[in-house]
Amino acid sequence: MKKTLFTILAIFVTLFVCGNTAFSKNIYKETDFSYEVIVTYENEPVAGATVMCITESDEEILLKCNKRGFVKYETNEQIILMVGMALGLSEVVEIDDDGEINIQVQEVKQSEGVQIRSIGTFGVYSTDGNGDVSFKYQGAFQGYYCINYLPWIGFVSPDPNDWDGWDLTDWLPTWKGKKLLVPARYQTYHQTVYGYSISDALILMALI
Repeated sequence: MKKTLFTILAIFVTLFVCGNTAFSKNIYKETDFSYEVIVTYENEPVAGATVMCITESDEEILLKCNKRGFVKYETNEQIILMVGMALGLSEVVEIDDDGEINIQVQEVKQSEGVQIRSIGTFGVYSTDGNGDVSFKYQGAFQGYYCINYLPWIGFVSPDPNDWDGWDLTDWLPTWKGKKLLVPARYQTYHQTVYGYSISDALILMALI
């Protein structure tokens, strides 16, 4: 009887120890990649700069720098691109390896303007909780345009005409409508760099 109890106790202790060991390994498992990022402008750190990281799976991660323009980030998924951002400043850099990364931001490019052959231009009519926008317009749809420069960020095009969307029939027959799905990374980029919502920078062009 005593031998049986001893055997059961030994099994219980073994399971408990092994379980805790596996649990501890999960807790203290080392990450695969470690990045130490500093954002500078004209060789001076940019306090409170934002860094958008794009991973191999094309997901975005937002990091906030300290007063010295520095932030450290550890992850199990490799980062392939970083965007340093501050008001009026930005820079996109491709990342080959982890370690120390210096993002030297530049003043944002100004839009070259659009050759508007359309008679009518229409601003955003409404914005929903996801930051996606709706246009109410008349005439023949020609395309979308953002009045401010947007860079390529990962695999998402900066051209609003490449973003997803669909027709709206809310205001027929007098008005037509369009729904445009604005990628979250461009909402963040525009708000951070230009200081206001991208919905105030998007227009629809139409022939009336």
